[in-house]
Amino acid sequence: MRKLTYDNFMNPFKGQAAVNLRPKMEEFKHAYFEKYAKDILVSCVYNERYDRYTFFFKFPSGENDKYPTAIMYDVVLEFNQPKDSKGLKNVSELNDYEVLMFSNAPSFVFTFDYVVKHTYGFPHCIGFGHLSKVAISQAPEIRNTYQLMTLEKTTWMCFFHLVHNGFMNKEMCSRIMSTKPESYFAKQIDSQPAKLKEIKMLKDMMKEEKLKEKTKQNEAKKEFKKADPHNPMIFSFRAKEDKRMKAIFKHNNPEKFKNSMHKSFKMEK
Repeated sequence: MRKLTYDNFMNPFKGQAAVNLRPKMEEFKHAYFEKYAKDILVSCVYNERYDRYTFFFKFPSGENDKYPTAIMYDVVLEFNQPKDSKGLKNVSELNDYEVLMFSNAPSFVFTFDYVVKHTYGFPHCIGFGHLSKVAISQAPEIRNTYQLMTLEKTTWMCFFHLVHNGFMNKEMCSRIMSTKPESYFAKQIDSQPAKLKEIKMLKDMMKEEKLKEKTKQNEAKKEFKKADPHNPMIFSFRAKEDKRMKAIFKHNNPEKFKNSMHKSFKMEK
């Protein structure tokens, strides 16, 4: 298994001759400060036996303004001491630790699930039940067909959240340290299929609401047209409709329109 490190997230340009990730990184950073930073929730669990730091995040969907209830993605970043290291337990920073990650956001599931499963591995607290069986078993054919480990929005912003707030420092981690075990937080994580189902349900709900609103407006228009024809508002509405239909007729049948206007003029005389 290959390993992810601090550089994979914050300095992903080493050896990346073919792929320039800087614009994407700047885009994520800008979005973090403008839209996401204030709503990201995070807790840390320290496993002393393995010198393992696991961060559990709730990350807001960028489309929450469209939904009646907010969608929060689960993101996990796990920092492990490298097996070949001489010992990092007394080091003050997590920068040299190896990183495992998980997210149930669609951008992660359909782009990186397969790569992470077969090349890097998921955090220890993530079980098979948390994963999409389809995404981890079928190589991506549309997104990330070259199976590169680049930048994904939810995991990158959560990593940047740690860096920006100083939580890569072990002492600072105490501010968000929980006394509960990893298993407690793992039980709170929605599986990838469950999260995708939740998103679909909310989208279907919004479509249904829009359809109801459109039907309601159409019914109101019908009732409006059936109302008292002598009402000045109705008369004004119908006059506008007649004008609009006349314009359409003129555009599509200029010769017939000219003849009809000539006949109308004769009748008035």
